[in-house]
This record gives sequence, structure tokens and C-alpha cells, in this order.
Amino acid sequence: MDKQTQRMAIVKNGGKILMWLGLLSFFVYSLQTIIDWESIGGPQRNRSIVRVLTALSQPNLFEYEYKTRETPVALEKSCQNPDDLSQAEQVGDRTIVIDLECPRERKTIYTIRGSGFQPNTAGYVAWKSNTDNEIWKFRDADFLIDNKGNFSITGTQIDMENILSGRTIIVVEQFSKTFRGFSETSHVVAEKLWETIQIAFLATVIGAILAIPFTFFSARSFSGWGRGFNILLQPILAVVRSIHPLITVILAIITAGIGPTAGVLALTLFSAAVLIERFSEYAQGHASLNWTALVTVHFPGLAFRHFPANIVIATVLGIMGGGGIGFLLQQNINLLNYRDASVGLLAIIITAGSLDLLSRTVWSKIQSTGDSHPFTPEKEEIASQI
Repeated sequence: MDKQTQRMAIVKNGGKILMWLGLLSFFVYSLQTIIDWESIGGPQRNRSIVRVLTALSQPNLFEYEYKTRETPVALEKSCQNPDDLSQAEQVGDRTIVIDLECPRERKTIYTIRGSGFQPNTAGYVAWKSNTDNEIWKFRDADFLIDNKGNFSITGTQIDMENILSGRTIIVVEQFSKTFRGFSETSHVVAEKLWETIQIAFLATVIGAILAIPFTFFSARSFSGWGRGFNILLQPILAVVRSIHPLITVILAIITAGIGPTAGVLALTLFSAAVLIERFSEYAQGHASLNWTALVTVHFPGLAFRHFPANIVIATVLGIMGGGGIGFLLQQNINLLNYRDASVGLLAIIITAGSLDLLSRTVWSKIQSTGDSHPFTPEKEEIASQI
């Protein structure tokens, strides 16, 4: 008997070792086949990352009134003539030198150097196009003028089919800045964030209401009808939980159209499936609590714990047309308005993070006071409720 037990233990341990070796091998294989290490850390990508992170670190939260001076220079050089990619312009007492570099992937690296500007002044570079086909202007990169009136800045622009030639580069000096309040971007972000919070709140509440009756049956799996109900319910819930709301929102948009209604429908279905599982596991693990305490205290606490996650999901659903701040984020990123996008990202991080901390505190309070809750039965009543 001892030898047989030892053999079984050896076989069991060997199986565990093989399982871990298999997982390790799959990890190494995936690491080598999925991740393109050569695309990480290239000089051009590093410059792009620095540029984007710099813009994201300067969210367009507030509105200021500036006293500025603009120095426009029409760009005459292009990558079609790579032998002559330097251009110098004299505007009054100010000198601007523009150098272009034409690497691969049709991206042009530009360097702008200036002298004769007002010392110790902040400024930025803007690109402007005013042709028959397009009229636009956007802010590209910021710079600081030193105490001698000089500055230098390097950036990247996409130059497909020589579209850089003919654009105007505007060097803007900012002499003074007066605070005016929150920016228009902040107001739009606040409006869309509030819509996202409403979507997440409705989906959480409706999902919790739908989950409670299903939980009542699935949590009683010790009875015959409870086990039968679970056999039918759990596969359905597993399928619903495996389908991300990004997929179900497509069907919701077909049903209700683009907007917050579709976001609520898609997120409610997912939330109900998740909360049924959480409610059932909690009820089975806390048989000492009666259903009054579960429904009035513990289940709402669990739903509130799920609320911050729903805010994040609702944000992503907005990208697909589910309403809220997601579409605004996607629009700003597509238009390279990273400073405006940063406002939305900051608002989501603060909101979801604050609610997560609050929900954790509330849930800890519920758990710490659960045994003394007035709806909790006495020990001698527990046996009669199981």
C-alpha cells in the first residue's frame, strides 16, 4: 500500500511538472512568435513616443487669452528634391531656418531653428494649409526661446505624395497669458463623461436587478431543482460572459441605433451575467446570511464594486458608437489632438480610480460589519435556513 501510494504521488508530481513545462514552453514560443522586438525602441518610434507623451502631459484643461506674435513661413522644400532640403527666411529682425530629413515610411523629419526672437518666451509651431482642396491649421510642437532669443525644435510630419510642399509653417510667440477658466474641451469632456457614467450606472443597476432572481435559484444548488437550474443556466452565462460587450454593442446599435441606448443594452447584458456569478458565489459562501441581508446590503455592495469596471467598459463601447466619452477620445486621437485627448483620459482615470477606491472602502465596511448587521440571523437560526 505504501509503495502504491508512493507511485501515485510520483505520477501526480510528474504530471504537475509536465504541465508547468508545457506552460513555460508555450510562453517562450508565444514570446518569440507574437512580439516583434525589432519594432520596439527604434529612433523614429522613440521620437514619436516622446512627442505624443509630451502632448499628453499638457492637457488642454483651461482656457487662456494670449498676446502672441506669428511669423509665417511658406515651405518651399520637399523630399522630391533631396539634394536641397534647407530653407532660410528673414522676417523683420527674426531669422528662421528650416531643415528637412526624408527617412523611410514617407515621414519627413523637420528641424526649425530661430534667432532674433523675444528672449525667455514660450511658443509653438503650427502647420497651415490653404489650398483649393483643404483649409486647416493645427498646433504641432511647443518650444522655449532662450535668453539670447534663439530656439530649436524637431518634429515629424507625414509627407505622402509631396503634400508638405506648399504648406505654411507658423512660429507663434506667446508674450503673455491670462487665465479665462475651463476650456471648451473640458466642458465637452465633462458632458460626455457624465453620459458615460450614466450608461455604466444604468447597466449596473439593471444588471443587478436582473441578476437577483437568477441568483436565488442558482445559489440553491444543493436541492434537486437548484442543480437542474444550474445545469441549464451556467452554460448560457458562460457564453454571455465570453462575448465581450464590444461585440454585442454591434447588435445593440442595429437594434437601437448609434448612441447611449445601445451602450446601455450591450453593457446590461454583460453586467447581468457577471453579477449572477458573483452573487451566486457570495451567497453560497455566506450561508449564514439571510436573503434580506443579501439583497439589501451585500448584493448592492458587490454591484457597486463592479461599477468602476463598467465605466471603463462603457468608455470603450463609445468608440464603437455606444455613446459617451469613447467616441470623443477616438476622434481626438485620430485628429492627433493629443492635448484634447489627454483631458478625456485624465477625466476617466480620475473618475474610475476614485470610484474604485470608494467601492473598495464601502465593500470593506460591509464585510467588516456583516456579522453584526441587524438582518443577519443568530447562530441558532442558521441551520433552519440551509
